[in-house]
Amino acid sequence: MVYDAFVVPQIESLFAALAHPELIAEISELNVDPESGPLRFDHVVRLPHSTPLARFHLATQDDLVCLIWSADEPGGYSCQVARSAATRSYAYELASRSGSIGLRVALIPDTVADDPELRALGVLESNVLVLDKSTTSGKVTVQRPDGGEFILTIP
Repeated sequence: MVYDAFVVPQIESLFAALAHPELIAEISELNVDPESGPLRFDHVVRLPHSTPLARFHLATQDDLVCLIWSADEPGGYSCQVARSAATRSYAYELASRSGSIGLRVALIPDTVADDPELRALGVLESNVLVLDKSTTSGKVTVQRPDGGEFILTIP
């Protein structure tokens, strides 16, 4: 068996927004479906975005990084381990209790946020990529500055 060594990145090194005190939010600001269970996050920041259909927050939960979304109705959240967030992301179809919000979004780390191939897929602001409706399903692979790859999977 061969084991590849890996470095667990600090979440703050992947998402600089976590270090901006002006973006800090309280859990009480989150509008998440109560059926998701009790909210327990260590650190929450607002991710300002130009889309009028949803509001976004970034949170940490132990070694997880979470993207939280809400609209006029309660939304939801998705979390992944930090070392995965450095190398891959999944686009999620946002939904509320009354159905789809009509957006697919993905959390993009700072290391690849300037990549033109990702920016061509939609609107990328504050680590949140809102995909154009015309974006097709598949995988997009871009190079990270450290020589590794970042893979975005689009449903």
